[in-house]
Amino acid sequence: MSRLMKISIALITGLIIIAALSYQNKDYISSFFFGEAVPTTPIENNNAVYVENEPLAIKEVTVPKHNCTLTGEVLEGNQKFFHTKNRLIAILANKSTFDESLGESHRVFVVYNTETCEQILTQTLPINFSPDYPYYLTKIDSVNGELVGVIGVDKFYVYDVSNNLLSPALKPKFKGERYMEDGQSGAIVSLEPWGRYVIGYAQDQGIFAYNMTIPRSPKQVDPIAEFEQANESHSTLFLLSMRGQNDQAVLPQYDANTKKMELNPLVEESQGITQQVTKRAGNRRYVVLRLNNKSKIPVAVDMQTGRRIELTEDLINSSDAAIEAFLEKQK
Repeated sequence: MSRLMKISIALITGLIIIAALSYQNKDYISSFFFGEAVPTTPIENNNAVYVENEPLAIKEVTVPKHNCTLTGEVLEGNQKFFHTKNRLIAILANKSTFDESLGESHRVFVVYNTETCEQILTQTLPINFSPDYPYYLTKIDSVNGELVGVIGVDKFYVYDVSNNLLSPALKPKFKGERYMEDGQSGAIVSLEPWGRYVIGYAQDQGIFAYNMTIPRSPKQVDPIAEFEQANESHSTLFLLSMRGQNDQAVLPQYDANTKKMELNPLVEESQGITQQVTKRAGNRRYVVLRLNNKSKIPVAVDMQTGRRIELTEDLINSSDAAIEAFLEKQK
């Protein structure tokens, strides 16, 4: 056998050995050249342990359901199910409210007991500006119970789920003069809970508040101060009775862009505000309140920005008039 032939046989034998090793370790070879192993069938040997990853368990969420059927037409979002109270609340349009000229009129307020599907409350609401203007439901959870707002154009109702009571029609009144910008002015666009109160916003008119302690006879809360902004909108300051003897100062603000209400409490609930509010708290930019404690520490409020002002030690020991005069000079 020639020398060339021997070299050829040796090369072929080497290539066969390399090919065999590559096949047995192709995960390693692939990761060496390409940086990522190619999935293969695991190699059985006495020292290797193959562990198959178990699929992640998907947690099922049970959505509360009921078997009651509503008789009538219902707009999207105009039915709400309170499963913990077994209550289904809706606004319907049916034959009794059908208008020959304008069609469906969504103004039948109904409540069902979902254990029996018995209708436990029904009330046909008055025409909402026009028969084809529907009423809408809005959920306004409160600390003391579940409330549902029934919003018309410039009026609203509040349904107390726990007591199965619907309030009378509520139309906010305002302390200062208001101007109607267009046909949308005065429309109720927001309702928010605050303890046993409901705070809302009427388009171009401003903020209002109602005490819902007695669902059958809600009381509108008069603001202790209002300030007319340069754009003719109003900042409104309320003093609301909270737990115990404490009263909270709240200066709510509504953002028309995000359609969200910021309730904006000015002091900690544990502190509270004294009811002895100065008579100067009218249409003024700066208002001075006093904490309900022995020292009666002053709380200065900037009605234009809707924020509390931190006072220096000298001002804390000054009278309300002196504090207001100092703040006026800083404008």
